[in-house]
Amino acid sequence: MIRRTPCTSLGIVCALLGAASVAQSQTMCSPLSAEEAQRVKTFLQSTDSSIAEVRPESLSVATGACYRTIRIMRINGSEDTLFLSPDHRYLSRQVLDTKPDLAKKETSRRNAITAMLSNTSNRPQRGSPNASVRIDVFSDFQCPYCRQEFLVVNKTYLPEHGADVRITFHQNPLLNHPWARRAAELTECANEQGSDRFWAAHDFLFENQNAIDLTNIDSKVLTALSGNPEFRSKDYQTCLARHSSEAWEGIDSDKKLAMALDVRSTPTMFINGLKIEGTPALEQLDTLVRELSKTAVPLPESPLARNTGSKE
Repeated sequence: MIRRTPCTSLGIVCALLGAASVAQSQTMCSPLSAEEAQRVKTFLQSTDSSIAEVRPESLSVATGACYRTIRIMRINGSEDTLFLSPDHRYLSRQVLDTKPDLAKKETSRRNAITAMLSNTSNRPQRGSPNASVRIDVFSDFQCPYCRQEFLVVNKTYLPEHGADVRITFHQNPLLNHPWARRAAELTECANEQGSDRFWAAHDFLFENQNAIDLTNIDSKVLTALSGNPEFRSKDYQTCLARHSSEAWEGIDSDKKLAMALDVRSTPTMFINGLKIEGTPALEQLDTLVRELSKTAVPLPESPLARNTGSKE
């Protein structure tokens, strides 16, 4: 089952509304007879003297059921809409579909989310660059439940299933975590030198989360990165100094995206657009990936995923 987190204000969102206001597909019905149209008009004008014109339309708002649209024009220029029942007897202001196609709506919603996330190919990625299943993780380096996500997804699942998924990391440091923002800044500067350096800093921070505080985070991350012979310490320090007076593009764009996607907790994952708050159990994650891979369209390969070396 999904582990809830105190780094959150809401739990997992799993359901859609049980009723839709109006079905999207429409049906062409036979026009009302002149007699029926006049009867409806006479009734409405008897209830509202401001009505100047009434226009029944043949296009139904519900597939297989002729709920016709009735356009009402008033003397003052205002308009209104009512719906006439198939037996031409009842008028209502709303037609609710109690049997919406929830699967279709869920697929449409996930596709819209996936489209938003597809514009983030510049964010750090690991796994297969052309996998059909993409896991986008919004995370906070100081959040203990994000460390749990790291242990399940990155340390346990990924080594065995790296060919099946592409993991994309998004910065979402929370204000109530004192060194989370600094950790995001340090990893962004590591990422400027290549995704391998970002992931080295990422893994180090989660593996040593309990030993890190605001007074030692800079020196500890620098020491961890210096173990890579291709790490350029001078460029790293220049990045940190430069951003002391500039906006952090990666962090800022990730946080704006988190707001647009209604991310209210860390960690929050989107698996091919399916939103999960908290960390799923390993078995659940495996099931989700296998099921989503059956219907997924292969994702375009990310050029960043191939770039693990130094940037010139």
